[in-house]
Amino acid sequence: MGPGNSLKSAILDEIKDLKNLKHLDLSSNHIDTLEDGIFGKLEALTSLNLATNVIKKIGRKTFAGLENLVDLGLQENVIDRIDAKSFADLASLTSLSLRANFLSSFDSDTFKSKSIKWLSLVFNNVQELTNGTFEKTPNLQELDLSTNSHFVNLDEQAFRGLANLQRLNLSNTNLTNFRVSTLKSTPNLTEFDLSNTGVFSLEKSTFASTKNLQVLRLADTRLVGLPEGIFDKLTHLDVLDLYGNDWVCDKRLKWLVIWLKAKPAESIFTNGVPVCKAPEKLQDKSLYEIDSDKLH
Repeated sequence: MGPGNSLKSAILDEIKDLKNLKHLDLSSNHIDTLEDGIFGKLEALTSLNLATNVIKKIGRKTFAGLENLVDLGLQENVIDRIDAKSFADLASLTSLSLRANFLSSFDSDTFKSKSIKWLSLVFNNVQELTNGTFEKTPNLQELDLSTNSHFVNLDEQAFRGLANLQRLNLSNTNLTNFRVSTLKSTPNLTEFDLSNTGVFSLEKSTFASTKNLQVLRLADTRLVGLPEGIFDKLTHLDVLDLYGNDWVCDKRLKWLVIWLKAKPAESIFTNGVPVCKAPEKLQDKSLYEIDSDKLH
């Protein structure tokens, strides 16, 4: 069964006895309801694509029996509810896409799983992440929460327990505050994206616990300056995106100008070289052009 079949979920009964089936694509089939255990006899199934349907709810037993399932695609549905521990028994599940749904809140039991490594929550209605939201998903390596326009509150302990997390994307959200200890529990983070947010300040020790960062994106935020030494621990940094911010090039930014000039622009900036917004005499000049000794 492939894309484009206008099936109702009741027709899934015709599929459930295909015990040796490994890959099942039911995308774009207008499926609106998934009965508990509907896939239970498909014990060999490793990938299940349910994208672009009109599924609204995921129940505790919806995927019961799929112990070999590795990849689950639920993107582009209308899901606004996921029962606690709905994925907990999927022992092999490593990739879960819930992109473009209507999820607004969840807790640590929502994504409880010892196997999930990749989780996409892009373009949902997420408003906040509370203390320990993902602590029962300890092997998560990549988490994408970008393009959640209502996302405004991030508890500083939201990522507690994610010691294996390598890539975190919070871009294109309405976050304004990013507390200093938010990344304390993610020591193996290599890529972090906070671009296109309302964040207006960062503290010196924000990245003190993420010494393995290789890619850091802080473009198009409300940052006008950065505290001296904020990048001191980032000895592996290869890409730094500071473009599109209204940098105030005065004595408080002198350290950054000096720090940047020690690094080739073409090797560290992939989105463009950052420029000054103020004072007027330095407006639109890149941080590589200005003389640090003349910053007052």
